[in-house]
Amino acid sequence: RDPLRDYIQKCVYNDLGVLDHEALLFRLLKLPWDDLAIQEFLVRTILNSERVRFDALSSVAHLVTSLSRRHPGFGVRFVDDLVESIRFGLESPDRRRNQRLIAQVRLFGELCNCRFVDASLVF
Repeated sequence: RDPLRDYIQKCVYNDLGVLDHEALLFRLLKLPWDDLAIQEFLVRTILNSERVRFDALSSVAHLVTSLSRRHPGFGVRFVDDLVESIRFGLESPDRRRNQRLIAQVRLFGELCNCRFVDASLVF
């Protein structure tokens, strides 16, 4: 396993509830953003939102909004993958994905509250 990927998972899953999202933002901005594999891994890690505490999803939304201000491609990729994952979860009758689906819909709602995503995307 790559130590950088372990660090990203530790930051998102463990430190998000403990640290302020701005402190975590400065840590994540130090990542090598030139590497697309790291960006994709960060998107996938954040999209595993069922592993993040439910009350910390607003911090995740603020983190994504702040990261996308500095790296616009990250925000577009994240919202695209989030909407696609929600659509897949709604179309498949797999009950094992319900917790992930609820967390992702809540994350989408928090992104709407942060005015990062326009609500007309849904309606």
